[in-house]
Amino acid sequence: LVDFDLRRLHDLCCNFGMGNVDMFYASQPQPQATAEQRDARIDRFLAATVAFGHPGFLVFDGGKENAMRSYYLLQQLHSRYCLTNADQIRYVCADGTLLDTSAAVASGEFKRSQVVTRYADGTVTAANGSRSERLRATAFGRALDLPPNGYAGWTEDGRIEVLSGDIRGQRADYADTPAYLYVDGRGRFARFAKAAGNGVGVCRFLGQGRAEIILRRGAECGFAVAAARAIALDEGGKEMGPARLRRARGLTYVEPVTNAFSYRIEESASASAQPPGGAVELRCDREQVTPGERVRVRGREAHEARIPAEARPGQRLWLEFEGAWIDFTVVPLADTQLSLETNTLVLTLTSHLAEPAPFEARIAGWGGASGPIAGTTVMAVPGRPVRAAFELGEPAEESADLVTLELRSGQGLQRVETGLIATLGHRPIGPMPAVSSRGIRLRGRAETPDFGESGAQASPRGVRCGEVEKEALFMHPPYQTGVGYTYVTCEPLRLPTGVAAAFRAWAGKENGSDPGDGVLLKAVVVDAAGGETVVAQTNVSRHEWLAVEADLSSWAGQTVRLKLMADVGPRNDSSGDWGCWAEPRIETRRPMLTRALAPASERFRRVPGPHACSNLTVKVLREARRGWLRYEGKGIEGPGPHAMPAFLNGVELGPLAAAGGDETTGKFAQGVGLPLSAAALRALGVCNRFVLKNPNRDCFSVRRLWLELELADGRRCSSEIASATFSQPLGWRYAEGERVAEGEDLAAYLAFPKAAFAKAEAVGPGGVPQP
Repeated sequence: LVDFDLRRLHDLCCNFGMGNVDMFYASQPQPQATAEQRDARIDRFLAATVAFGHPGFLVFDGGKENAMRSYYLLQQLHSRYCLTNADQIRYVCADGTLLDTSAAVASGEFKRSQVVTRYADGTVTAANGSRSERLRATAFGRALDLPPNGYAGWTEDGRIEVLSGDIRGQRADYADTPAYLYVDGRGRFARFAKAAGNGVGVCRFLGQGRAEIILRRGAECGFAVAAARAIALDEGGKEMGPARLRRARGLTYVEPVTNAFSYRIEESASASAQPPGGAVELRCDREQVTPGERVRVRGREAHEARIPAEARPGQRLWLEFEGAWIDFTVVPLADTQLSLETNTLVLTLTSHLAEPAPFEARIAGWGGASGPIAGTTVMAVPGRPVRAAFELGEPAEESADLVTLELRSGQGLQRVETGLIATLGHRPIGPMPAVSSRGIRLRGRAETPDFGESGAQASPRGVRCGEVEKEALFMHPPYQTGVGYTYVTCEPLRLPTGVAAAFRAWAGKENGSDPGDGVLLKAVVVDAAGGETVVAQTNVSRHEWLAVEADLSSWAGQTVRLKLMADVGPRNDSSGDWGCWAEPRIETRRPMLTRALAPASERFRRVPGPHACSNLTVKVLREARRGWLRYEGKGIEGPGPHAMPAFLNGVELGPLAAAGGDETTGKFAQGVGLPLSAAALRALGVCNRFVLKNPNRDCFSVRRLWLELELADGRRCSSEIASATFSQPLGWRYAEGERVAEGEDLAAYLAFPKAAFAKAEAVGPGGVPQP
């Protein structure tokens, strides 16, 4: 498609953008629950604009920051590539090799969607259309390293440089052009050759030694311009008075003036050689500093400065010596990444300290399976990742905790939070083997890999069955030259001996197909001797996804192959046999308690409930006389056209009771309760998952969720209170707290305090008391 656009359409027309954003995504909702997801939605749209050689589209989705991004990153670049034609189009392989179109299509590498184009005037663009892989290559004299949805461009004369990539793992944007400088650090300070900033900043060149600097929402941005003075301007361009200038590390910064819209700066002949105030230019090897660190600053003399121990990561610090300024950005002691390897919590840290130093790491505020977990000490060299591991042991019950890891080095302290969930489910047993072969078998004939004119299909693609779309293996049995089945065979799979395994998947019939007599989907085990055993089958006759499960315990310790088949229905009616397999996986046959990490958020933070209790057991909870879900809300209408069904541990409680509050003043209705049904009481455990659905897309907030029980002995008992505030949808003007994207369920964990449970009780999977 890129080639067709650039080779056949580009020279004949100049189409705007990629349509608008909704047109580009064909009105399919994109994830927008987090700031990163909302940015990725726009970044992908702009990356496609660059890849297809279109002029930019002014994007106001998400606010003026996106409009500025779409304009200043693309305007000068598209003024070059739109007025010439494509000379060379290259596709990037995983190893960085560049392929022309024919080779990319023949090898399938074009599917990576990583494209570099050189135009006839020497302009080069690069766009990474992959959602998961980086683009790494050397193309047309430049080394490229772009994150998913990243893009870059430059001109042969060196006058235009554009990058939407990442700096130290943080997405940032930069444009150096004859008309302006543009920078956006997206919340963190990012430094480029001629501009730096923590937010959106523009320096527009006006000619005759003047420029205009625009700082969006108080962003701190510096530009490589020489300036003698600055005048603050209001939105109408009227002068408001002078603004102070600071110069550091080759960049000029304007100190914000209250209510100013922009700043007109004026250069002088001597300004480039002499910073404002006639001072020297200060130097320091450290741009990023950690709390409590001591740094050496050089001017005419040497100076030592101490970074305050209470300085916060992301904070910008300005120090003055000899009448000149120098700037620093505070960073944490280390960049951190958490992962979970079964029941081992792994912390990977990369030190920001100036010298190698020991780091002490320990888990704080978490009562592990067998008490507190001892800390560990690792030696970290700046810039080199090092691992610290914590053995958690097997989980004893379902739980959802906010875990804090403390890092100490010298006088520095850093805390890292993550959600840690233990749920009862089926644990994966290695990856699902890849497909190694495919073929068909017509009735009365042998299997063959030759599909011929049979009409059979077996290919991966997105499939919608009913209301749910999944990435699936679409399979259609043969029907044009006779009926039979289509099959795929997977690579060999070694099944474990210590735990019983199962094959699970979703079987479906794609929307739009005739009912016919259904499509028969089978899962087959092929043993080492070539014998075949059907272990699961289902005839799907409606447009829906059906769960399929097959017991593989009979082949424990053996190497087998899995074979997936799609056959015509029981009456050999081949009409509408649009069969599909989705999410095939090899898992434990029986449910097990399995841990997983979740992004740290307020949904894991809890405070004590009003009714303390002791000597609890799960049995006591489930034998309670009555129970209620308690909460505070605003904008919740209760039963009716905007009803929101609530679920506790999968048991439906009915719609939330009305909690209107006052949206305009932010007042929440208090003391609201929803009774727990007998089924909900019987499903109670130490940790309980609450889910709220909003099918009619109402605007609301809910907070302080907890459970209240009247126990069989008459005592009142309460869970801890989930202190988070949840709001939906993202764009609601009265939203606060944790925003939940439209169409997504709200989920929270309501846990009873572990200290309240009788220590003698043995608790099994799911919090079920053991005899």
